[in-house]
Amino acid sequence: MHHRSIISLVLSALLTGSLTLPALTQTRIRILFTHDLHSSLLPSRIVTPDGAVAESGGFARLATAIHRASSADPAGVILVDAGDFTMGTLYHTLFLTTSPELQLMGDMGYDVGTFGNHDFDFHLDGLARYLHNARATGKRLPLMVLANLDLQERNGAVDSLAAAFKEYGVQPFTVLERHGVRIGVFGVMGKDADDDSPFIGPATFDDHILSAMHTVERLRDSARADVILCLSHAGTVESDPESEDYQLARRVPAIDVVISGHTHRVLREPLIVGSTVIASAGSFGSHLGIIDLQCSPGRRPLLEHYELVPISSSLPGDTAIARAIDQYTSLVDRQFLAPLGLRSTQIIAESAFDFPTLDEAYQHPGENGLGDMIADAYRYAVARAEGPGAHPPDVVLVPIGMIRGSFHHGPITVADIFQVLSLGLGPDMEPGYPLVTTFLTGADLLQALEIETTVTSLKEDAHLQVAGIQFRYNPYRVPFNRITDAEIVDTNGHAHPIEMNRLYRVCVCLYSGIMMANVQSLSHGLFAVQPRRSDGSPQSGWKESTVDANPSVPGTQELKSWIALMQYLRTFPPREPGGVPEIPDRYRTPAHRITARASLNPADLVRNPNRFTVVFAGGTFLIILGLAAVILRIRARLHVAGRR
Repeated sequence: MHHRSIISLVLSALLTGSLTLPALTQTRIRILFTHDLHSSLLPSRIVTPDGAVAESGGFARLATAIHRASSADPAGVILVDAGDFTMGTLYHTLFLTTSPELQLMGDMGYDVGTFGNHDFDFHLDGLARYLHNARATGKRLPLMVLANLDLQERNGAVDSLAAAFKEYGVQPFTVLERHGVRIGVFGVMGKDADDDSPFIGPATFDDHILSAMHTVERLRDSARADVILCLSHAGTVESDPESEDYQLARRVPAIDVVISGHTHRVLREPLIVGSTVIASAGSFGSHLGIIDLQCSPGRRPLLEHYELVPISSSLPGDTAIARAIDQYTSLVDRQFLAPLGLRSTQIIAESAFDFPTLDEAYQHPGENGLGDMIADAYRYAVARAEGPGAHPPDVVLVPIGMIRGSFHHGPITVADIFQVLSLGLGPDMEPGYPLVTTFLTGADLLQALEIETTVTSLKEDAHLQVAGIQFRYNPYRVPFNRITDAEIVDTNGHAHPIEMNRLYRVCVCLYSGIMMANVQSLSHGLFAVQPRRSDGSPQSGWKESTVDANPSVPGTQELKSWIALMQYLRTFPPREPGGVPEIPDRYRTPAHRITARASLNPADLVRNPNRFTVVFAGGTFLIILGLAAVILRIRARLHVAGRR
């Protein structure tokens, strides 16, 4: 055909709209996202900046926000979650019989999700059962992706989870198509989240950045993905370039969007690392994240719009989701609480004031009134369970990461109490971590307390709340030797100096006990805390030291941490005769059991040194000697040169 005829045909086609040039085509893709939902089916109570109590989150209102954000172009939307969808409220207690979180996420239209560290708190067998229960419903469920979980170890629990992954259809990645755009979605678990997963063994997580590199290569080359979306349960810390998802975006630049879970960040504006967008929408369903991308063939997608929609009481709840939640509430009351003589809405106590919110506790880390009360509750409940003839705990340690909620002024229900200490399972496979005790020498106890002075700068959820002890530290001293003085405070309020070789009974929850082993890794092997029995012999495991809630019954009835708190709240006197117990004013503010006293006075910096200060001082002295020798040598040479 003559070239002029070809040109005429092309021009005619363009004028009539029958031919489109692919290079000029632009398509908008909308990504809706959440993470760290933590079984928050119902709204949470929050304190607004003006001091009022309001509601935030809730699946019914979240469903409405999803519908509104999708309604303009449903075919161009993908809805995803970046992990920790369960573990946080009474609803996760249904994990052995049903899977409310995944089922409701399916009802709300979630396309893809990944797992967070707390989704493994059910242990491998428990998560396997949870996934099986979800698939057995036959309902539409979100696809689940996870690229760096290694299930190669031959073990019954690993085999059980591997079978459940296969039955559910869990894959390293998936590819969805929206308006002709192929979106590759994969999930990874970060290192900090891995460290917070003590029940993952004998399964392991591979390096998430290396796994991301391999997965992205497959998505680009084999799966022909136009957009690559990573559901990362690794997290960001402010705009810290060393934070895990910042590093992920920097080292795997082909990722277009990272949905960053685990650290519960609320990013009002996205972080942009190269051409990668990092997004976070907070926790507990407080926001629905929206990302609009402009996609053109052969080009990286461009960020057009970013928004976090608050899930507040201004949004009406989706009626179908609300009805389903009501049914799950009835199941919780019948299956979990009724055998304990409780119901979820039962009022246990009341408060005349607001405790710090979780956000406030992390923004202003350290001791707070709620932490003091929880630590006191553990000490009280163990003594109550074991009776007057037993050795009550000398010291209680509660990492702030174990505290998952707060109390506000007004009534406090069973559901509120459970949410504050909601994490985990015990060896009995019942919800809630049990209290355990061990004996530590005074020297080891002081080393454990150095978690507060040193380790918390590396891991903020390790901040300690304590009972039975008071100590002061100097933040300018050598790491792991910052405590300047400490005393045991007995149940009568009398303080006694700590004796280095004496054994002290220490109470923690099971998770905290297991994580004591992490002190060695966090200190880079510099020290470890040795749990002991009452006779001083090394303790082989934490199961042997579980507190028995009812020694008169055969076997061990685990004393759950949340039950301990409820028992303690019930001891408070009511404001009026016949009323419910009221939290005392002494818990409005911290009791100053932990006090930082900064001083650069040389005597304060080296007083009561341990081996860390000795080594540091010795090293510093050698460096000074070396510098002095160099200076003297230089001066001598200059003197000789001057004489010449």
